[in-house]
Amino acid sequence: MQINQVIDWIESKKYYVPDEIKDDAEELEKLYAYLKKEWLSALLETKNPEIKALYEKYQQIEPTELTHAGHYSWMESREGSVSPIESIDLRKKSNEEIAAYLSNFKGKKGWDEPTGEGLSFTLRTCAAEEPIRFSENLEYFQNIPRIYQNSLLAGLSQAWNDGKDLTWENILSFISNIIAQNNFWSNENYRTSLVQRIAELISDGTRTDKHAFDEKLLPQAEDILLTLVEKTKSDLSQMNDLLTAVLNSPKGKIFSAMILYSLRCTRISKRKKGQRWTERIKNDFNMRLNRDIEPSLDFSVILGQYLLNLHYLDENWVTDNIDKLFPKENEAHWKAAFTAYLFFISRIDEKIYFLLKQKAHYGKAIVTDFGDSQTSGHLVQHICIGYLQGWEKLEDSSSLISKLIKKEDFSDLSEIINFLWRIKKDADGTTKKKIKPLWKEIFNLVSQKQKEPEYQIIISNLAKWLIWVEEIDKEVLNWAKLSAKYIDKNYNSYHLVEGLLIHVTKTPNEVGEIYLESLNAGIFPDYKKEDIQKIVRTLYKKGEKDFATKICNLYGEKGFDFLKEVFDEYRNENK
Repeated sequence: MQINQVIDWIESKKYYVPDEIKDDAEELEKLYAYLKKEWLSALLETKNPEIKALYEKYQQIEPTELTHAGHYSWMESREGSVSPIESIDLRKKSNEEIAAYLSNFKGKKGWDEPTGEGLSFTLRTCAAEEPIRFSENLEYFQNIPRIYQNSLLAGLSQAWNDGKDLTWENILSFISNIIAQNNFWSNENYRTSLVQRIAELISDGTRTDKHAFDEKLLPQAEDILLTLVEKTKSDLSQMNDLLTAVLNSPKGKIFSAMILYSLRCTRISKRKKGQRWTERIKNDFNMRLNRDIEPSLDFSVILGQYLLNLHYLDENWVTDNIDKLFPKENEAHWKAAFTAYLFFISRIDEKIYFLLKQKAHYGKAIVTDFGDSQTSGHLVQHICIGYLQGWEKLEDSSSLISKLIKKEDFSDLSEIINFLWRIKKDADGTTKKKIKPLWKEIFNLVSQKQKEPEYQIIISNLAKWLIWVEEIDKEVLNWAKLSAKYIDKNYNSYHLVEGLLIHVTKTPNEVGEIYLESLNAGIFPDYKKEDIQKIVRTLYKKGEKDFATKICNLYGEKGFDFLKEVFDEYRNENK
């Protein structure tokens, strides 16, 4: 039974695959065979017939001798494959000679032998070091193997991002010729990597105005993008992490490039309002809003990620199509788009907020299980910002903040508390006024369920808000005393001490009551000791010696002596 489990693990394990060979089916098969052989070789001594049969199967696929058997980490840590030529020697050749060398090179079998992967890395290095030399004379590279075209563009992209110049007119023509070839779309070998690389390159060339290719080349770039988006199929293989998968997918990179391209065109045209993107890109997006035509989740993720940019490009288009951008009748696409919106949009736009609220998208999100706490946390943050901005009212039972609280979800309530605590440095007087009524609302809910462990954690977390209130009045005193009773449930003793230190000068009696509530519950905060000493010393100074002495004595009885110095300082007054 254990052998079968090991075999299942070896067969299903996700092995590291270098980018340079991920689109080469033959090389992939050999790589997997070699890596599985490594693991199986360690089990050959078991004499298990299944192990032996599997090993022989992979030996036929990849007969290379195992020189580092049992050490897969060695395979993963190798810095690329062996190149047949050093970059300094390759650069001595003319572009025509380099192209001929690339086309004629035949890699050898064996992990320490020169390979196409190693040669492609050398080419990339050369292109990054001398981008003008390569980009000014690209016609010789038009028919070299795809692996080297990919590395060539990767090197030029690296050079551009390093601030070097490129001959963009030649590069775009080079790309146009590649994707115009029928065999490019019929042969999968390195096509995915090349498509990604092309989309990234156009994105890099249009992302900023300070470092962009000439605007006269924009129409050619648009042609390339529209060809790519028409012919590229979605290839999502990591559905458990959709956003990351789309960010690294060819289709996702194309859609992203189309938006960045459109923003560049808009900045050049300087149109102040109305439709700002080009007609062809807009028409393409319009067509794809029909998910029967564009069923890929890549498109929905990009729509959510770039919603603010799309709103800037064409406010009316976003307003008119909001329910198509977030299609509630299609749960998978709605979740993909809204998850991306929540994740990537940190600056909440009022118009978009109210548009999504009016169309019940935020309301749907509140009752949707996104399957991960991070997305739900971003939703809570959006609604909290809406509350702080005055867009959501606690007294309005239909408001998003009211719906969120009434949901009584532990994670959501915890995120409300933690998010509003985290932004304390950015708070102004208006924000502070919002905290107390919200504290009251949550307290009224959780205090009724204080016997439940999860709600005890929320009660404990509420102590973080002591830093927010102007003073500890009767209401806050009641709330804080309950938090003090459960302050150890989520390591919040420090936050209680921090809050009490802020208020001890103004309301020493109330601070003493709250502190004793914690001690009487058997909870003795000990961090920061110097802050606790300041609190007790201030209690003495403010005439609250009964509270101060009781705190010192209780700590002493528990074996804590860090308050002895303060107690001795006021010993005469204690008699």
